Parts: sequence; structure tokens; C-alpha cells
Amino acid sequence: MTDVRQQRRPGSLDEGADDTGRFLDLVETLGLIFWVAVPPDWTVEYVSPRAEQLFGWPLADWLGRCDIWQKVLHPDDLARVLEKRQAALRSGESYEVEFRATRRNGDPLWIRSIARMVSEPSGGGRLRAAVMDVTHRRKAELAALENEERVRMLLDHAADALLVHDADGRLVEANHTACEALRYARAELVGMRVADIQVDFDEASALDTWSTLEPGRNITFDAEYRRRSGATFPVEVRIGLFEWGGRPHIVAIARDSSERKRLEQQLRHSQKMEAVGRLAGGVAHDFNNLLTAIKGHAELLIQETQKDSQTRSDLMEITRAADRAAVLTRKLLAFSSQQIFAPEILDLTRIALETSQLLRPLIGEHIDYRTDLEPIGLVRADPGQIEQVLVNLVVNARDAMPAGGELVVKTGTLEVLADRPFRHDFVRPGRYVVLSVSDTGHGMNADTMSRIFEPFFTTKEKGKGSGLGLAIAYGIVKQSGGFLIAESQPGMGATFLVVLPRTDAAPERERRPEPASPARVAGDGRVILVVEDEAPVRSLVSRVLARDGYSVLQAATGEEALERIRTFDGPIDLVLTDVVMPGMDGRELATAVAGRRPDARIVLMSGYSDELPRIEIDVGNFRILDKPFTPAELTRTVQEVLAD
Repeated sequence: MTDVRQQRRPGSLDEGADDTGRFLDLVETLGLIFWVAVPPDWTVEYVSPRAEQLFGWPLADWLGRCDIWQKVLHPDDLARVLEKRQAALRSGESYEVEFRATRRNGDPLWIRSIARMVSEPSGGGRLRAAVMDVTHRRKAELAALENEERVRMLLDHAADALLVHDADGRLVEANHTACEALRYARAELVGMRVADIQVDFDEASALDTWSTLEPGRNITFDAEYRRRSGATFPVEVRIGLFEWGGRPHIVAIARDSSERKRLEQQLRHSQKMEAVGRLAGGVAHDFNNLLTAIKGHAELLIQETQKDSQTRSDLMEITRAADRAAVLTRKLLAFSSQQIFAPEILDLTRIALETSQLLRPLIGEHIDYRTDLEPIGLVRADPGQIEQVLVNLVVNARDAMPAGGELVVKTGTLEVLADRPFRHDFVRPGRYVVLSVSDTGHGMNADTMSRIFEPFFTTKEKGKGSGLGLAIAYGIVKQSGGFLIAESQPGMGATFLVVLPRTDAAPERERRPEPASPARVAGDGRVILVVEDEAPVRSLVSRVLARDGYSVLQAATGEEALERIRTFDGPIDLVLTDVVMPGMDGRELATAVAGRRPDARIVLMSGYSDELPRIEIDVGNFRILDKPFTPAELTRTVQEVLAD
């Protein structure tokens, strides 16, 4: 390799100065490359030997030539570097520049150059520059930048908002989700304080919390964020500590909890309705037992009392009051989905058409009543109960429009797919038919909407509504496997949707008329086992059956009944059992009886049926006798069952 001093030309460097040699030695020691170029074409007058090692071009291709720059400088950076030199030539000022270069073998390089123009006494000048290889640093920086962009992309695609703030609560970073949720640009969020976006932010408490954070430990809490518009929304926030730029920072991951809050509220409402339903069913059960005893004994006394006596009149008034109480319990049972359910395959449009025609006189001339009914398929439901639902909804719609308006009953279909959910997401995927009742009345606010299906809740004046209409409709639709949905806003009217699963089953044949009840005959000593845990009801039933000539066995529980069956030697013609009893219930007892006494007929007495919510009437050997019942109804049912 040519010695550096052999590269010097007269006027390029001071050949006789010792400081020049020391300078060049220092340049070599530091691993720098030093070169001198003469304008205007930037012919190389001097270059350090290290240039050959770095760039791969021999020194002979550098010295005294100006075309080396086209070989060394990257084509995309050549013009920029030459412009820097021209600017230094005009101003005489130093400059620094980083640019891309290319080795002789094609490998890329990054070069940092520090250069200045040196004036000559003769009036000319030379450009002197020290350059260094910064390829490793630039690669590291580019890798870090790429990694940062990759992280940024991942964060911006995150579903949760991510906010980074320092120990003083000032935001230094935010992802795309955070910007969208808060309605700010990233540049606007950066520099804001946590107190600017978090409602009721307690800075002193927050500082105490932040000071307790340790790496790897997270804290989760619920908060409320404020958007640019001032609107607020609930969030679940998880914060943690990490290092950023050598300083501790807090990263907050915030998830919009509006949907979770809504689902929690919906769940609480559902649980409340379920609890109220269980309570209503339990009350109705106990009340029906009392009514059975009251009505039964009153009926027996009426039969033994003279027709023109005041006592007979008083007893009849007692039975009428008991009948009104029985209607109330049936309403409670309808709400709690515990009434006896007699479903059929039916055409909902036909039910709506027939019922709507009967409702016209009930609505009033001040209301424009219209129907939009189309064939929509079949459902499995109790026709009488569905008629009751429609009547309740239409009456409520009428009462919401005292000054008149429009009332529309409409039918349609609905198909809910997993990837295309219904606007009410609790409606599961499937095929449904929909019966809707819409009005243009005063509408309802959110608080009223949250309570409309509660029993005894009403917005009507005292004496104008029991508060059971919608509760009953809710229970009926739920028992039918569907959904009763209310949609309303104040001043915008209301729409109630009865959403029922569609079925492809064939319609059932028309029911035959019930045969006339046989004339009363003596029991002929046939044996009936009465199983009832309520002593007054058990006593009444046993008394009536014994009066009719039956031989009566009694049991207070299912277990006691099985013991009576085991120890009784003769035939047992009928088992008359309550459905809901402590220990073994009526269904379990009926199953056990069928195994031990297959010839015995079975009648289930039911004040409500929590255990048998979907038992059907007259299926197999079973018959249902609703409580409260009269002695005459008891006698007729027993005679019919034993006559089959």
C-alpha cells in the first residue's frame, strides 16, 4: 500500500509540518478517513489509506480524479451531498451530513461526514472532510425504528385503548383505539393529563397508587372516561409500571365496559325477574291450596244450606271472592311461567287475525287501528295464552294514546345468524316468527323500560291498571321459548315484539269436543289414594270422595304414599296427588306408581308446577286438576278418569 506521505502533492498538505503528520496519525488511530477535494469538480487531492479498506477502491482511483464520487456515493444521495458542498463553497461554513455509500463489491454503507471549506492565500479553497463508517449504528437505528413501527402497528390494531403517562400524570403516548374512543388525534392526546380524560380523577389518590406499583404488578379498576364532546363512557382500566427512556412510566390499558355493564344490568334484571317469578309462583301455590280449602268447604256448606237463607248468600259471596282470588293467582302463575302449559302447533298469523277482529270494538274510534299480517310459518305455543298476550299488548297500546293515534299489529319473520346477530343480542341464532304491536303514544323512558315486566308495576292512574298485563305476557312468551322485547323512547311511541321460534312440525288436528260429563254415580267402593301435604286440602278431598262412595286412603308425602301402596293388599284404582310436595314430588310419585301399580289411574293436582312447567293435558294416563277446584269439579274429574 502506498504510504500516505507519497499521496501528498504540492499545495495539498504542508509536507514539512510535524503537526500535519500528527494529525494524520490521529485520524488513522481513530479509524477515520480524511480527504481533501478541490472545487469546482471536487478532484481528490488527498485521501487516507483507510479509504481503500472501507470502500474497496484503490487509492489510484481516488487521487487526482473526480469520478470517484459517482462510484462511491449512492445514486439517490449523490445530488444531496454535492449540493451540501456547493453550499459550503458559497458560504464558507462547515457542515455535517450522513449519506449512503456503496462498496466496490456492491455492499451498502452509511457514512457520516464532517467537512469545512479552507481558504487559500491565493484566493482558492479546498474542502477538507473527516468521514466515519456509521453503518452499524444506522442499522441498529433502522432496526429499532422498524421494531417501533411494528409495535405501533400491533398497538394500533389492539381492541383496547392504550395510554402511557409519566409519574406526574402527563400523557406521552396513545394508540389508535384510544384516539378513536376519546375522539382526539394522537398529537392532541400527547401532552394532556390523565385528569383531562378521566372523570372524577383524584390526583392525590392516583399518585399514592402509582407509587406502590412495581414491575410485573398490575392494578385493575373501573373508571369513566370523557370524550372530546364531553360525553362519558365506562371503562375497565389495568395499569402497570415500565421503563421508557430510562424513566418510570405508567401504561394504562382501558377497555370500554359499556357492553359489559349493559349485559350485567340485563343479567341483574333477568335474575330479578326470575326471583320475582319464583316468589309469585310460591305465593300462588300456597294461595291456591288455601283457596281450594275455602271454596271446597264453602261449596259443601252451600249444598247443605237452604236456598233462601242469608247464610247461603254469604257462602256464595265467599265462593265468588275465592274465584276472583283464583284469577289473580292465575295471573301470577302466567308471569312466573309456572301455569299449566297446553301447547299446539299453530299459525300465529291466524291467531293474530282472529283476535284482532275481536279487538276492534275494544280499541275505540279515536285510534287508527291497522293490521299488516302475512303468512309467517308455524310456532308451538298455547293458543289461548298467545291470544291473551295480544290482548294485553293491544290494550296497553290503546291506553298509551288517550288523545288518539295509530296502532298497528304486524307479523313477520326473523332469521338470526351467528355472524349476523339481531339488534337484541340475547336472541340466539335461529329462525323466528315475530308478532309486533306498535303505537304512536307517549313512549317510555329508560327507567320505565327497565321495570315494565315487573308484576304490579304500572304507570297508569290508580284503579286503571293492575300492573300484571305485561308481566303475564312476559311469562307466557318466555314459557313458549320466545322473547318479549320492548322498544320505546319518550314521545316516540312504543313497539312490543313477540319473538317465537319457528317450527317445521305439521299442524295438529283440531281437538275433538270434550265429551259430556257422565251423570253422578256412586263410587262403588273403588279405592282412591289421596296424596297431599296440605292437611286442609287433603281433608276436603277425602271427605268429598268418601261422600261419593269411594274408599279413600290418605298420605301426606310421596314416601308415605308408596308405603301405603306396598302394605295395601287390594287394588288401587286411582292415585290423586299434589304436584309440588316436600321430598318426592308428584311426578316422581306417578312414575313410581306406574311401576308398582300399572293399572292405577293418576290425577295430578296443581296449584302451580315448577317441576312440571311444560306438562301437557291428557297425555297417557295422566290428568291435571287445577287448584283451586270445587267439590263438583273434583267429582267430575275423578268420574271421567275412572270411566276411560
